[in-house]
Amino acid sequence: MKGKMGGMDMHCGCMGLMMCNNDMMLENLGLSEPNRAAIKETVEKMRKDMMDMHNRLRDAQKALNDEYSKKDINEGTIGELNRKIVELHSAKMEMMLNARKSIMMRLTPEQRAKFSCSMNCKMNRKRMGK
Repeated sequence: MKGKMGGMDMHCGCMGLMMCNNDMMLENLGLSEPNRAAIKETVEKMRKDMMDMHNRLRDAQKALNDEYSKKDINEGTIGELNRKIVELHSAKMEMMLNARKSIMMRLTPEQRAKFSCSMNCKMNRKRMGK
């Protein structure tokens, strides 16, 4: 799900946060070892939670597709599944925002600026195929 939130492309934000396990990126920020370890832990937890969320979304989407394939479509079930999918996407966005907040709270203003620039630069290069 792509969308702008606080000036940040949320798809980019998720991928950028996952790139926080990149030792070179963390080293360039000049982080202390405890902050580096805490950030890596936050990112690893988010990665695991995102995989769980991806599986839950896939299952809900499959259930919705299955319902649409039935001879007698149940509008109540479709509405319920649509709401579930929206709730899961919302939870996914909140998860990414909380992880980003947790990381940013560990950084100085200078490190935050460097972090944001580094994330944006890496994602823009990736999008451009560089």
